[in-house]
Amino acid sequence: MLQPHLKPIRDLRADPDNARLHPTRNLEAIRTSLQTNGQVLPVLERDGMLVSGNGTMAVAQRLGWTHLAAMSLSDLTVARARALSIMLNRSAEQAEWDFPRLALAFEALPRDLVELVGFTSEERHQAYKRRTVQMVTIKATLDQSEVIKRAIERVRTMESDGTISDGRALELICADFLGGA
Repeated sequence: MLQPHLKPIRDLRADPDNARLHPTRNLEAIRTSLQTNGQVLPVLERDGMLVSGNGTMAVAQRLGWTHLAAMSLSDLTVARARALSIMLNRSAEQAEWDFPRLALAFEALPRDLVELVGFTSEERHQAYKRRTVQMVTIKATLDQSEVIKRAIERVRTMESDGTISDGRALELICADFLGGA
């Protein structure tokens, strides 16, 4: 399926201004995916410069690959390509896990495949623990809703973690109010 889009890696170059870092754990996850599944998504490039896929190319080179499937975005300006690169990375961070469904997905997978999904055993254990989540609706006025939103954002800032879910932020707020209970 990606065969018609193969390009020599030597014709592609990593973006030296890419603001996304690829720590060892991320590169290991990419390596596991490439070795297990091959390349299933193309990298994105504009005039040979990667817009998306810097980690994929780094791992593919380490694996000795000579070609990658790449989709050209030559119709984009340099600025629009840069904005797309940032947006693609940022939007992935803003997604949240549905832990009950994630735990069910882990249970449905054969053990050898569970080991390949990029979650540590501790992270999988936490998903199982959180699978009994119960959704609760809280009725609030618009003013109250704004106070709640500001409190949630303050928790995210204090925790230096913009990925904390609304529910987890509220849990931290309530635990603090209750003295850690």
